[in-house]
Amino acid sequence: MRKTVLAFGEILWDLLPDARVLGGAPFNFAFRAGSLGDRAHIVSAVGRDALGDEAFRRAEQLGVDLRALQRNDHATGTVPVTFDAQGRPQYIIVPDAAYDYIEMNDGLERLAAGADCVCYGTLAQRCGQSRAALEGLVRAAGNAPKVYDVNLRPACYTGPVVARSLEMADMVKLNDDEAREMAGLLGLDARTIPGIAAELARRWDLRCVVVTLGAKGAFVHSPGEGNRYSPGYEVNVVDPLGAGDAFTAAFIHCLLHGDTLEHACEWGNRAGASVVAQKGATGPLSGRDLEGFGRTGHRRLYDESMKIYTIPLRKSDGMVWQ
Repeated sequence: MRKTVLAFGEILWDLLPDARVLGGAPFNFAFRAGSLGDRAHIVSAVGRDALGDEAFRRAEQLGVDLRALQRNDHATGTVPVTFDAQGRPQYIIVPDAAYDYIEMNDGLERLAAGADCVCYGTLAQRCGQSRAALEGLVRAAGNAPKVYDVNLRPACYTGPVVARSLEMADMVKLNDDEAREMAGLLGLDARTIPGIAAELARRWDLRCVVVTLGAKGAFVHSPGEGNRYSPGYEVNVVDPLGAGDAFTAAFIHCLLHGDTLEHACEWGNRAGASVVAQKGATGPLSGRDLEGFGRTGHRRLYDESMKIYTIPLRKSDGMVWQ
């Protein structure tokens, strides 16, 4: 059965050195969730401008449900992107964008009431109006799982906003750099990745915390199931944009459909590796592709400090979000 997933936050144009690409972490997540077979809605806003018109056309072409995409009198979001020597993207976040002014309304309340999951990040909470809309959406979604995909961007977050985001969440996903940043920001005692994940879960009563480790896979902590680690895959890196969002979409898809944490983590790694081997964040990728990826013979990449948490894959006897 298809699940209904709401992705709240920014939709924007990534201005790459040689192209303009529709993106934003929530939008990329919504696209990937839809490509895996779920019913995904982007809850965001674009401007009444040429880039807003183009965003609607492009999102429609990609098959993303646009019923919750609003328009207002602010400029459609843009982000100039450059890449460092290691190929990691560097972002310049343009302020006062349309997605800073998302409004809660009756239509969103009805949509949230039927949702199976709500996923949100940090960037779109930099302004009070979108922050208030998110809180309204979370309340309207009732007991549906809430996923906080952290995605910290420089000068676009504060400790109180991050802490409140954790309070609303059932699950948190972040990368290893963000984990260390949050440890300092929130005054955590832990300094290792497993320790930080466990302290976050304990202090904010989270069902699980997922920390991605780049090419070396992902670590998961669950108070009910302990620690899990899934190694990454060696692939030819073409474009890293959207890899983390693909991981989140595949991970949540698995949990919503009754799979275990380790199987969800494995599919997340396959999705992330598949996307970095493509040009752009919205290349084709299906559940059948992820099934086949495991038979391609890619070398596994391990984080030596996490190897002790590696266990064999199990199916359908772990955490179930249904």
